[in-house]
Amino acid sequence: MMLVDGFILGMEDVMIRLATEPFMGHGQIHEKDYRSSGEIEAMIKQVQSVEKSLEQEESVIGYTKRVYVNSMISSGSNVTGIQLVGIEPLGEKKCSRLEAAVTAGTPLERGQRGEILLGKDLAETLEVKLGDRVVVTAAKAYSGDLAQQLYRVRGYTEFGTRSFDQSFGFVLIEDAQDLIGAEGEAHEVVLRFRDIKFANSMNSDQFTHIRDLGNEAKGWPELMPELQSMLDMSQYSVTITGLILFVLVALVLLNTIFMSLHERIFEFGVTRAIGTRASQIFLLIMTETACLGILSIIVGLAIGVAALSLLKHYGIDYSDLEIGGISFQDPIRPQFSINQFTRIPLLVFCLTLIGGIIPAFSATRITPAKALKEGK
Repeated sequence: MMLVDGFILGMEDVMIRLATEPFMGHGQIHEKDYRSSGEIEAMIKQVQSVEKSLEQEESVIGYTKRVYVNSMISSGSNVTGIQLVGIEPLGEKKCSRLEAAVTAGTPLERGQRGEILLGKDLAETLEVKLGDRVVVTAAKAYSGDLAQQLYRVRGYTEFGTRSFDQSFGFVLIEDAQDLIGAEGEAHEVVLRFRDIKFANSMNSDQFTHIRDLGNEAKGWPELMPELQSMLDMSQYSVTITGLILFVLVALVLLNTIFMSLHERIFEFGVTRAIGTRASQIFLLIMTETACLGILSIIVGLAIGVAALSLLKHYGIDYSDLEIGGISFQDPIRPQFSINQFTRIPLLVFCLTLIGGIIPAFSATRITPAKALKEGK
């Protein structure tokens, strides 16, 4: 049970980090209708006031603004749709792994306008190399007029996620704002918390003020409910696994105690013959059962701690596994939890006592004459 629980916790940690650290962040702020409508005009209300509030929020250690532009990108060889993202290089260092995802060329730098990072698969589709020129065409916000900008390919990104590698491009936020005519505005503010647990309770005065402006502030559990549901289901799987293991333990326990009773039936016959009460026999069996449970818990904890420590140090490589287009780039490292040293041992001990009730009750029904006869 320690191994199963530790593995599930390690897998949950990897899945949360895979979902939040590459690009999404621990939380996000949008105009309240942006995520449902996707309208290019749905900019964050009073973004400067939002930034001031975030600077005063103690749980936030980093944030960055982004602009999203659904557009067309063309090269000398091909043309395709692209999700163009305007980013702040310094802010992305705190909130995402965009810089680490650049596998060829160099990351974007503040002040160097007119350059673009393309997903590796997207670059292959466009048949472009580093230094080549591409043209991005998009509709301006508020007017709907078409606008074009020329960019030089600065590098390729590889997130290990199909959607990013096939259809995302990154430019400086100033370039994206110029393209759609939205100077100083943003569609999204990405947050990084001091502790990711703060994403579950974004209810401070600062976030209340941000919402009062006409925006929404959500943590990753609300932004990715399907992932949260998957994590909840994993807890059910631990419970089901535990029930199966506990049933097997109970069957083995019953067999062990009944065999012990059979081998010691002459002993019980003698003790009953000299006047030992049935309640004392019952207490004796239950005491032996409790000692068996305590001993097994001590041995099990020792083996569990050793196995978990070893697996946590080396990790379990699942780099070939892909779920929902996301590959497990980091090894799964099983985690320790307080439940492994409290709830699980307590359940084992209680189950041991419950399993000993039937054999103990059977021992109280042994008659001295029959026991002495069968024990010869």
